[in-house]
Amino acid sequence: MPSDTQWTPLRHPCGCAVDWGWNKASQSPPVFIDWCSYAFDHPCPWHGGECNAPVFSEAGDILLLEPSPGFTVYARLTADDDTALADTITAQLRHVTEHQARGREAVAVAP
Repeated sequence: MPSDTQWTPLRHPCGCAVDWGWNKASQSPPVFIDWCSYAFDHPCPWHGGECNAPVFSEAGDILLLEPSPGFTVYARLTADDDTALADTITAQLRHVTEHQARGREAVAVAP
């Protein structure tokens, strides 16, 4: 995993809070945000979420995914102190995607 990996926590329907990592040198932030707006509505990788051949680390808590957009993201269980942030980000993404589905403009505000 690259040392400059950026992490974004999301809450999944299975109840897990997952830190999703990505490298902005290989993928633009808007593409990652778009991917997150799809991913949060699915179970985490440990509970049947969509992924292509996860590769678990020796510690067993980080895996490598290659989702349909063709870029690599990393996943690890979110630390307890970041679960509230996962809930906030997920609620904001849900708000934005619901408004987009109705054809309205929606804006997510950073916490």
